[in-house]
Amino acid sequence: MAERLDDLVKLGADAFILASTPHLEEAYRVGEEVLPLVRGHDAAPALRAVG
Repeated sequence: MAERLDDLVKLGADAFILASTPHLEEAYRVGEEVLPLVRGHDAAPALRAVG
């Protein structure tokens, strides 16, 4: 997932809607395990939880 997000950031994406169930647990997993792996670190602050 992190590699795909990185590819999309490189293409100019600046926002994502990431959804799964259970919602709270998945939000923590993405925040702790996926976002740190996104190589476009300059874009990482734009990747934020909305809810």
